[in-house]
Amino acid sequence: MTVEQTRFQHGPTNGVSLTGVLLAIKKTCCWFFEKRKQAHVDIGFKMDRRLYGNNSQLNTNHLKNTAWLKSQDTVLCLNRYECWNERTYRLMEGKSRTNRILYAKDIWATKSGFCKTLKDAIRKPGTTEEEVVFWIKKYSFDCLILPKERKRLNKLAVEQPDSKWIIKPQASQAGHAIFLCDSQEVRTLSKSKEYLVQPYLNDPYLIDHRKFDMRIHIIVTSVAPLRAYLYPKGFVRFAALPYNKENAHNKSSFLTNVSVNNKLIPTDKLTWQFHQFLKYLGDKGDEVFSNIVKSIGMMLLTTEKIFTEKYKRMGKNFKCRNCYQVLGVDVILDSNLKPYIIEVNGNPTMDFTADKLNRDANDLHHDVAKLIHNFGDVSEDLIDDIETISETDDVQSEFNWVDDDMLDYLLMSKKEQQNLEPWYKLYPPTLHTEEQEEEWSALIEQLNLPELRRKFHDMLISLEKQRIRNCLNDKKECSLDVKYGCRLNPDSNLCS
Repeated sequence: MTVEQTRFQHGPTNGVSLTGVLLAIKKTCCWFFEKRKQAHVDIGFKMDRRLYGNNSQLNTNHLKNTAWLKSQDTVLCLNRYECWNERTYRLMEGKSRTNRILYAKDIWATKSGFCKTLKDAIRKPGTTEEEVVFWIKKYSFDCLILPKERKRLNKLAVEQPDSKWIIKPQASQAGHAIFLCDSQEVRTLSKSKEYLVQPYLNDPYLIDHRKFDMRIHIIVTSVAPLRAYLYPKGFVRFAALPYNKENAHNKSSFLTNVSVNNKLIPTDKLTWQFHQFLKYLGDKGDEVFSNIVKSIGMMLLTTEKIFTEKYKRMGKNFKCRNCYQVLGVDVILDSNLKPYIIEVNGNPTMDFTADKLNRDANDLHHDVAKLIHNFGDVSEDLIDDIETISETDDVQSEFNWVDDDMLDYLLMSKKEQQNLEPWYKLYPPTLHTEEQEEEWSALIEQLNLPELRRKFHDMLISLEKQRIRNCLNDKKECSLDVKYGCRLNPDSNLCS
């Protein structure tokens, strides 16, 4: 197999220097403009800024000036969600890197959309509702969208008379309008209002008698197929008051949103940096974090199927190749330290009153810029890796089925691996044991992915094993998951 280096240069689009533009709607701009701008200036970009009155004006302007837009090496959208419509995304396919993934809002960032995505992806012919819930509960909570699923909710309420339920209005943010109710009350909810209903976690893991959750920052650099990384400088958010499972009405006891609790306690005292949390967990920290990484990776892989289906309708082999997005994933632990994903924020807050969190946000922006914008030629290194796994792994293949899109994916992945040191791999996952491989294979089987995609997954796992060897033997392409994985699995043949 050969890699055509000229086809996969991925260098500056204007061929001369690095240029970029920040786009925003005036009313939403630009509370973290300087952080984004400076992160790119520090690696050599010259950044411009364009403000528009509304999304329609923004799209109209770009459709008239596509040559200028395509000449930019990066386009940073400061809007809450997509800057462009579908037509502009098609025109920009494979051109300037942009920090908004098409359909991210519908699939990840709305409560009902996220719930529906997980169910639709897991459900295949013959799958029962109980089996769908079984798979979702591996990394998240069961969820019901009202009024559509009222009948199932009533059935569960009868079967679980002692349960509590958390009710979230579809468009709520920052803990607004969220409330708890018991199994009797949940059956009397309005039949016309739209809610997301989930079983309430009665036995959360507590620190100093207070409930908490974690905001984990990740970056997705491809969705079809998936490629994603986790940033270790997340933070922990505490409820202001001690947890009391009998008190279902005091939000400062059962909600951890900073906007709810900072009226009682300053943000600096409501939050921990993530390294403080892992230190608190002691010997349990590595395993807990490994499970968080796995849960987020499996959730993202589940959503890949829906992105692929939506992109097929765009035509012309559209895959949003130049798109990436930073997400905030909220995670909670039960009393046994099992992680559950609460929700995904498509535009996570990056401006804090706590200095420690602002410093971490600045580091995140700089490390994102370095991860995304690597223009070196890695073609020969990729060829070496592929030749090595074809000789030493179970794949035993000439990989003659690998198409140009897959090669493009592999080269972009290889480029990102040059600056992986501060990151954890989410997907392709860094697996150290056969048990871990079987767990991921079972999920792929349940998702009913096409045969070619399954073969590509196996190839990616083999390349990940080679990356672990490169890291341990030559100190190249190292990421934090290699170190933590070997610490948890010292007997793995990859670590010995």
